[in-house]
Amino acid sequence: MSESERQQWTQVAREARARGGLEPFESWYDATGDLITLAYLDDEAATVLAMSGDLDGPGMYVIGHFSDSNEDEAGRTAPPPVPPGVLRPEVSRYDEHVHAPETTLQAFTQDVIEARHSGEVAEALLTATEASGSTRGPLPRLSEFVATCAEFSDALETRQGQQTAARLRMIATQINLLTQDLRTAGNVLDAAGGVLPPHRTPHPRHLPPAPGPTLNTQRPAAGIPATTPAPATTPRR
Repeated sequence: MSESERQQWTQVAREARARGGLEPFESWYDATGDLITLAYLDDEAATVLAMSGDLDGPGMYVIGHFSDSNEDEAGRTAPPPVPPGVLRPEVSRYDEHVHAPETTLQAFTQDVIEARHSGEVAEALLTATEASGSTRGPLPRLSEFVATCAEFSDALETRQGQQTAARLRMIATQINLLTQDLRTAGNVLDAAGGVLPPHRTPHPRHLPPAPGPTLNTQRPAAGIPATTPAPATTPRR
């Protein structure tokens, strides 16, 4: 492309990005360290744009455009990719780790359903929110998961990635506050010493059903009408 054509397509891409009309579908880094992105443009020609740089950054520019959704040609023409990086180079999924058995939230919910004393519910709450030791509960694990997602999003080194990372860190903070509130509720239940009232006990199935009201099923004697007939009326003339 000529310089004027490049500037024209770059302006088109920026305007489409601002109105949400640019749909990225593949990205990679080339050998020079530039971020290459392929995206669909919301136009009648189903244009595919190849762009270099952060889509939301000032240095982004279009390096190629292809009509009729020709993403294969765009991928062949764009600079070739280098292998992507990893979030934590020292961590591998093939490393052997001994994980403590984790209790699911479904199991904690079942414990509460079967509980009869408030102390049993308190134990479920405190165990589900335990943040230290080898038996951490699911809520602290959820906070760690969200924080790790924020770390990954921030490592993308793009404006959108940084915005998403900030949102995820805020959610992780809210989960931590919720966990503390749940532990407080668990301690209150533990100190309450409450039990469920006995009327909540289900009716034992081995007992016969309670007798109902007695119904008169005797039929009237023969020749005696069951009901008294209404008196005959003489029609008016």
